Amino acid sequence: ADTATAGIEAGEDTASVLRAAFTSLFESAQARAEPMALRAALVRQVVEHPGRLSAYLGDEVPPPAQVVAEVISVGQERGELRTDEPAVSLAVVLLHAGLLSTRRGVTRGHPTGLAPLGNLALEVVLRGMRADGAATVTRRRAARAEGAPRAGGGVQSPMTV
Repeated sequence: ADTATAGIEAGEDTASVLRAAFTSLFESAQARAEPMALRAALVRQVVEHPGRLSAYLGDEVPPPAQVVAEVISVGQERGELRTDEPAVSLAVVLLHAGLLSTRRGVTRGHPTGLAPLGNLALEVVLRGMRADGAATVTRRRAARAEGAPRAGGGVQSPMTV
């Protein structure tokens, strides 16, 4: 929360604030959860049980979803991030992308910090959250509502099911 607040107050762009906050969160978890087996169990519990991370952090640390939603809300107000979805929904998607990529890395024995897979997850999700991306999504939704076929000749990809 402190990292996010400092970044917002310094006028950093939202994506940079979120990257720094995620890095801080994962480095903190790595420092507190040694050895690797304990870290893997902690990540598994957090991913499989929503709300568990907040319980582990205690009352003195705000829930990560709340902090991320607040940062996203600032980004929406600044015009950096899409406004067609609520900040809290975008926050949950971003948190899960980070947590699931971390879980994969931990179960494979990789360090938890914001490793390449975690960075990729954040970059992909943040790219989809940009304000300029919202217009494209809105146009696609409108076209589908009017009966236009999906890209790919109307065949629905198994990834979208």
